[in-house]
Amino acid sequence: MWPLTAGSQPPGVSLASSTGVIPGRPTATGGRLADSHENASTGESTNSTTSYVEKVSSSWSGGSHSSWLLLASGTVNGSSNTEASKMRMQHNDTTTFADQAKIMFDYNDKPSYYQNNWVQIAGLNAIQSVSGTQDVDVDFKVSNPSKTAKIRDVHFVAVPMN
Repeated sequence: MWPLTAGSQPPGVSLASSTGVIPGRPTATGGRLADSHENASTGESTNSTTSYVEKVSSSWSGGSHSSWLLLASGTVNGSSNTEASKMRMQHNDTTTFADQAKIMFDYNDKPSYYQNNWVQIAGLNAIQSVSGTQDVDVDFKVSNPSKTAKIRDVHFVAVPMN
């Protein structure tokens, strides 16, 4: 039994007392995170070229915020046929955050793990002095043209910093 012993939960959130799960999403307005923007694509995609292919695209109004923190994560697959997957974020189809997405462990320490499992990659960057509509793509490619890039569970979040 998971009781709420003090205070209250934000609007839109509840407590499943039998499991302890907190389902829902806060619906309160205001605060810095109220203006955050997110997008995701959880399905699996493949790319057999060394050119970047879009996986997730997000557009939002910068509003009164001129500085944003951009976060992207995804899961890539490695095997004898799928490896060397690369992921990047691109701002307004012109500014690429080069090599910003990194595998979450050292490939040289565990090459057999990378070649047989789905592994997490993530990256972040900040944009400043922005106004108007912002567009960010999360793209992926393979670095070895004889292989295939596989990616899934890609998430993108933009959080205002001011």
